[in-house]
This record gives sequence, structure tokens and C-alpha cells, in this order.
Amino acid sequence: LRLVSSQSSNDPNINQSKPFKWISHNPADYERYYELRNQRSKRPWTHLIEVLEILDTIPDDRLEAELNPRFAIDNMLWMVALENVFMDNDSFLRKGYDYFIYEDPQTDRLHLIQHDGNEAFGTGRVGQWPDKELTRFDPFFQADNPYFQLVHRVLNIPRLRERYLAHVRVLIEDWLQWEEVLEPKVTELQQRIQPMVKASTNLIHPYGQFTQNVGFDWQYTTNTIVPGLKSFTERRLEFLTTHPDIKRKGPAIKFVNPLHTHANTHTIPANQPIVIQAGMMQTNQVSEVILHYTTNPLTEFKPIRMVDDGLHQDAETQDGIFSAT
Repeated sequence: LRLVSSQSSNDPNINQSKPFKWISHNPADYERYYELRNQRSKRPWTHLIEVLEILDTIPDDRLEAELNPRFAIDNMLWMVALENVFMDNDSFLRKGYDYFIYEDPQTDRLHLIQHDGNEAFGTGRVGQWPDKELTRFDPFFQADNPYFQLVHRVLNIPRLRERYLAHVRVLIEDWLQWEEVLEPKVTELQQRIQPMVKASTNLIHPYGQFTQNVGFDWQYTTNTIVPGLKSFTERRLEFLTTHPDIKRKGPAIKFVNPLHTHANTHTIPANQPIVIQAGMMQTNQVSEVILHYTTNPLTEFKPIRMVDDGLHQDAETQDGIFSAT
């Protein structure tokens, strides 16, 4: 399924976005907003409605347990984190449309898929983003907006909120780094396509901006700013790393090791119990350690509480090494 933008649809009945939001039990009410692109499931609308009803009716203390087997919550958290960190203007998070819903035929589980990321890095007209600076974009955007029901519900559950923040930190540390990560990729891609861009007779933007906009902001029109890739990255990094919820540092994971793997291959044997060890730093800050595991990458991760009592192949008591079977 693809949620259709009211701005791009020719259907006069489509008048606003529906950002993964419950409407009714009537499939026709969803067909006005969603476009069925492929049908392998016998009940695509029924499954969507069932998931949205869970989102609409189940209380916070049961939402993760009820929703996760039917809808990939962690996948959604990664997508929202990505669209937030890199400020994708034409996105599920910002506008509530231009996204896909994929139903895995083996599990009937729904997955959100990002679509059309060409307006990332803070591109947009003045007034579209909450702050004219175009980089001071709150990491919890839409969390207080009930109309964006999915983001609102999930990010107001403390356990899922912390997982989302962990994903945001990973994106910041591993990707939102100009000199170490992004500049080499931008340079390589720019050099690869430069001959074609220079030879083109149908450029949408001036050729000079092809090089200058890498480092510097471009005032495209009176009301539209296209931030430079470098300047955006540096300003966005500064804002996010000083945000009070993001700069908090929790315990660090030193290692995660499976015990009793196949010899010389480090492969976990199938259909047999396996002990997982995890070593923690700053153990005085650890209230609990949860291992999330799955036997199929398309199904939900199941949680197991890890212990540090010296009795379950976790080395010694209270030594910062936890285990679970």
C-alpha cells in the first residue's frame, strides 16, 4: 500500500493525509487515501484496519505486546529517527504521506517503508519547518500530536521512547559526521555524475549550485532555502548533540558473545538452547539488561531479562557480565 499525497492525487475526495491513522472499520474509507500497489494478501485492507484499531484502542501498558506481532515497531522507530535526524521534508514524519506499507506474506506483519527522500537535509520553504533555522528540529516532533497517532502513541511509551533515542544516537554517531563519513561519499558521488550534469541541456538548477551547494546554503527562491550538505550536517550535529535527551549517556555495552557455537565458525546452532553473554560498563547505572532476539528477521523481537548472579554462565556475581538463555 502507498499512502497517496493529497497534493499529487487527482482524486477530489482525497483532501488530507492520513499518517497511519485509524478511520473506521469500512475498507472504503481507507481506499480514499491509500493506493493498493500489489495484492498478494487475500485481506490487505482487513489487516491494515486491524493494526490501526490496535493502535487506536489498546492502552499504553499493553500496546507494544499487542501491536508488535502485527506491526514492525522497531522498523518504524528507525524510519522516524532517520527522517528526523536528516530532516526529510517530503516524508511520513513531516507531512504524513509519501510512505509505503508492506505486508510480509509469511507473517501478515506490516512494515513502514520510506519513500522519496530527495528533500532531506532540511530543504524546504520558510514556515514548513517549525524553526526558520532549518536545523533546530526537535527529535520528538509529532510526539505530542494525536493526529500523527503512530508517532504519538509509540514515542509516549517510555521503553520505546528510549529505544528511539538510542537509534537517534546511532545515526548521529555513525552517519551525521561530515569529514569522516559524509564528505567522502558526497565527493565520490559528485565526481561520478559531474560529467553528465555538466553535459546536460535540461538542468533544473544552475550548474554552479551543483558544486557550491555542497558546502553552502542556497536561497533557491524568496521563501525556499536549500541548506548546504556540509553546513546542514554541522549545524544539525551541534543541535542534536546538545539536546538534553540525546546527550545523556547510558551504560555502554562492551561485548555481546554467544557461547557454545559451532567450532571455528562462531555460528549459533539451530534448534538448540544458546547462552548469550553481554558485558556492561558503568554497571552501577544498570537497572536491568534485556536481550531482544528473533529467529526470523521479519518477525518481532522477543525480550528476555539477562542476569548477573554468577549462576547462569555469566561469570561472577555483580561483575557486569550478564547472561540469558
